[in-house]
Amino acid sequence: MVGTVSHAGAYARAIMAALILLVDANRTTLGQTHALLARRGYLVAPVSEFASAAELLRTVSPDLLIVDFRHDVSQALELANGSHGDDPHRPVIFTHASRDPYVESEALRLGATYLVRPWNDDRFLAHVAAVIADHRWVRFPVRRWKRKRISNAVTVRAGSAVAHVVDVSYGGLRLAFPNPLPESSTTFAVTLPATQLSFEAHRVWSHDAPTGAEVWCGVEFADPEGAEARTWRAFVDSLT
Repeated sequence: MVGTVSHAGAYARAIMAALILLVDANRTTLGQTHALLARRGYLVAPVSEFASAAELLRTVSPDLLIVDFRHDVSQALELANGSHGDDPHRPVIFTHASRDPYVESEALRLGATYLVRPWNDDRFLAHVAAVIADHRWVRFPVRRWKRKRISNAVTVRAGSAVAHVVDVSYGGLRLAFPNPLPESSTTFAVTLPATQLSFEAHRVWSHDAPTGAEVWCGVEFADPEGAEARTWRAFVDSLT
């Protein structure tokens, strides 16, 4: 069975949802894991045949590969090796019904995560969010300047939504919105009421925070050389 990429409504579209290739020969657990990930807002391509999964990897570039090893270790490893050759930074999660020293050693070699079923759903989802976030930082680096963590709660208005600041840099800031992310355009006004600063910005990336309770967004200046950007940099310098 080759599943189509499934959407979880407006929430998935709003956060530019990550694409997960999910491979499991057991159609029951394939469906269960697919439903779990889709409810969290991910785009999921569920596949029950390794050959079909390999073909899919030649046409799409998922943010995460999850492959189950219970039914055919050799084909599962071949698929994981192919993914690693295509994108060495793509995260891979191996799933299995028990501990297998050989499979664990292969997971270590490929930098993959090894998870044993059954698992705690919340921990599984938190891990999925974390590895996808790490992968996106590698693929789409935006840290051109050193970031400063904000220790106190600083609230901003981003378009029509309210968010709090996670960290700042000369180029912009990382915002945390309640999950799900409110519908908004990719370019909007950001205002810090406490400082009277206001500037036009656009969203560069977004993903679930590790806890899943918030959505983090990277925001940078629409005009990095404008007067507002220079004022912002002075504000960043004033932070300790």
